[in-house]
Amino acid sequence: MLIGLLLSNTGFYIGFAIEGFFAIAATVLLVLLLVYGLPKKREKQPKPVKEKKEKPEPTKYALAYVGGEATGDTPAIEYYTKGTKISLKLNMFSTPVGKQFDGWSDGMKRYLPSARFTMPAQAVTLTAQWKEIKKEETPKYSLVYVSGGAKGHSPAVEQYEKGAKITLKSNMFTTPDEKEFDGWFDGTNKYLAGNEFVMPAQAVTFTAQWKDIVKEEEPKKAETEQPVVTTAQIIDAVDSGDDTNPDGSKKPIIINVYNTTNGTNGSATAATTETTAENKETVKTVEKVIAVPIEDDGPEFSNLTIGELYEMLSPEQKRYYDTLKKAALAKPQAKLTVAKNYENIKVGKRSILKLRIRKLITVGEYALENDILKEFRRTDPNKAGNSKIKVRPTLVAVTDESTLETALDMIDLVHKQILES
Repeated sequence: MLIGLLLSNTGFYIGFAIEGFFAIAATVLLVLLLVYGLPKKREKQPKPVKEKKEKPEPTKYALAYVGGEATGDTPAIEYYTKGTKISLKLNMFSTPVGKQFDGWSDGMKRYLPSARFTMPAQAVTLTAQWKEIKKEETPKYSLVYVSGGAKGHSPAVEQYEKGAKITLKSNMFTTPDEKEFDGWFDGTNKYLAGNEFVMPAQAVTFTAQWKDIVKEEEPKKAETEQPVVTTAQIIDAVDSGDDTNPDGSKKPIIINVYNTTNGTNGSATAATTETTAENKETVKTVEKVIAVPIEDDGPEFSNLTIGELYEMLSPEQKRYYDTLKKAALAKPQAKLTVAKNYENIKVGKRSILKLRIRKLITVGEYALENDILKEFRRTDPNKAGNSKIKVRPTLVAVTDESTLETALDMIDLVHKQILES
C-alpha cells in the first residue's frame, strides 16, 4: 500500500516536498558554517582546589602578679589558656613594715599561696594582700590539775600571765584506798596544797601525788625528808667537782640517769655509780639512790584526744597550731587524717606534718631525710632492707613567732623533698 501511495501523484508531491525541505536545510546549514565556522570543542575547566582551613591556636590570656602596698620586682607576665590549673606563687615582694602576707586577690576572691587557680577566658591580675600584725596581748599560759591515777573530774583549765602568783588548790579528787594526798608535782618539783606558785612562761600541769597510809600497828620509822633534786643539779655538781649531793650527803659521780617511773607518784630513780674521769675501768656500785623527777617530753594525756588537748591551748598556741595546719593543707594534694593524739597531713603516702600537743605547746613533727641517707637509699642494692629504715622525726616546739617561722619553713622543706624523691 505504501508503494502504491509513492507511485501515485500524491506520493510524487510528498517526495518532492521532502527533497525540497532537505535541500533548504542543507543550504541554511552551509551558510551558517561559512559564517560562523565549525563549533569549537568546549574544554573542560579544572576543578578549583579547596584550601585546607588551619585550626587557629587556642587563645592564651595574661596572668600578672603585682605587689599592692609592697615593693620589689614584679615577676614576668605568664600566659595560659582557658581552664588551665595553676599553682599560685608564694610571696616574692618585700613585706611592708608592720604587716604580713595574706595571699592574692583577683578583685573578686582571695587565694592562699600555692592554692589551685583555674584560668578564665580573660586576663587576670593577682594583687598581693597584706594585713596588720596584731599587737599581741600579754600571753597567758594554762595551768591544769590532773588526778595522778585517782578518780574524779579535773577542774577547769586556768589561764595566767607569766609571773602571776597562784595559791595551789587543795585535793579535789577521790582519794584512792589506803592512800593520802601528798601534794602536787609539776614535773620538776613537788608542792603542798596552799603553797604559792609563780607562773612561768609555759603551760604547767600539776599531778596529784599519793602516798601510802602507814598502818597503826606498824611502828613508824623516823624519816628525814630530803629535798627534791633535779638531774640538772646533780650534773652541775659533778661538773663543778663538788663531792656532796645537793641534800648534803656524800655523792658518787653520776654516769647515767634513767627515767624509770616509780609507782604513780610521777618521780623517777637515778641509778648511780662511782668512777673517775682518769680511770673508767674501776666502776663500783653505790647503794645510795637519789630521787630524780621524770624529764620527758611533757604530758600527752593518754585519756585525752588531740581535739580535747587543742581546747586546752591558750589563744596564742591555738593560733600557732592553726597556722601550721593551714600552711600544710595549702600544699597541692595535701590531705588530713586524724588520730587520737595527733593530726597528720600527707601528700600521697608521705607525711609532711604531724601536729602534736605537748605540755600544752604546739609541736610540729617532720620526717626529713638528710642528703647522705637519701643517696644511700638510692644507690645501695639492698632495697628490701633499706625500705625498713626508719627516719627519726624532727620536732619543732612553737613557742614564739621565731619558732613559728622555722616550723613553717620545715613544711616547705619536707614538701620539696617529697616532690624530688
